[in-house]
Amino acid sequence: MHELLEPSAENTESLRVCERYLRRRLGRWRHVRLLLSRTDRTRFVTLMAWHRLVDELTRTASELVLRRALDALEGELAAVERRAAVTPIGRLLDPLIHRHGLELELLRRPLREARRLVDVHAFSTRGELQGCLRELALPEGRLWVQAFLAPSERAFAQADALATGIRLVRWLEELAPDFARGRLFLPVDELAEHGVAWTGLAARAATSAAAPFDTPGFRAAVASQARWAARELAKGWPLCAESGPWRGRLLAFTLRWQAAALAALAARDQDVSRGSTPAGWTRFAACALATAVLPRDQSSWPT
Repeated sequence: MHELLEPSAENTESLRVCERYLRRRLGRWRHVRLLLSRTDRTRFVTLMAWHRLVDELTRTASELVLRRALDALEGELAAVERRAAVTPIGRLLDPLIHRHGLELELLRRPLREARRLVDVHAFSTRGELQGCLRELALPEGRLWVQAFLAPSERAFAQADALATGIRLVRWLEELAPDFARGRLFLPVDELAEHGVAWTGLAARAATSAAAPFDTPGFRAAVASQARWAARELAKGWPLCAESGPWRGRLLAFTLRWQAAALAALAARDQDVSRGSTPAGWTRFAACALATAVLPRDQSSWPT
C-alpha cells in the first residue's frame, strides 16, 4: 500500500509523511517550502500531496494496482466525510473539508476520470482532451481558490486557466513515457493535420524509442499544444496579484517554472523524446529571483 494510505497515528506525523513524499516527488521542494507562510503550509502540503498522489497512480501504476488504489482513495474520502480518516492524506484533508469548506466533489472528480482513463489510449480531438482536463486539472485550480482565496467567478475562471496550462505542460514533459505506457495526450486529428498517423506511431516506436517523435509533423503538433499551454498560463496570470504577497509569489514562481519548461522545450525544437526539461539550479534561481524582484511582472518569465 502507498505510504500516504497507511494508517497514521496523528496529524503531526501525517504532515511529516506528506512532506517526505513531496521531497521525493518534487526536486526543489525544500526551497519551494520557503515561499510558504506558516499558516498556509499544511493546506498547501495537503493539496499538493493529494494531487501528486492521484497523478502518480494514474500515470505509473498497472491497471490492477491503479484500480485498488482508486478504491482506497475513494474509501478514504468517504472516511473523511464521516470524520473517520486514518491515513496521512485523509487526516490532513479532514480539516480542509470540515473547517475550510473545500468541496469533496472536487477531490472525487479526478478519481472518476482516472478510472475512465484506464481504457483510453488516445484523444481524437482537442475537445476530448479538454474534457479530460476539466476532470483532472480544473478541480486542482478550484481547490486552490477555496483553500486560499475568496471564491468568485473571476477567481475560478483564472484558476481554471492556470490549472489547464500547468497540466498541459506536464503532459508535454511526460509525452514520451506516457506513450511508452500506451497513452498519448495529443489530439489525433491535429497530428493528422501535420501528416502524422496515430496508427503509425507504434510501428515507428518499434524502430527506436525516439522514432515516433522525431518528425517535423509531430514536433509541429507539440508546438501547437505548447502555444495552447502558454495562452492558458497567460490568462490565469492575474490571479497572482489577487492572491496576496506570499501566496501570489508562490503562484508566480510556479507559473514561471512552467514558462521555463516551455522555453526549454522550444529551445530543443520541441523534442519530447528526452523527457522532462532540465530543472537545475539555474532555472530555479531565475524563477526565484524574478518572483522576488518582479512578482507581478509577466514579462520577466524566463524565455
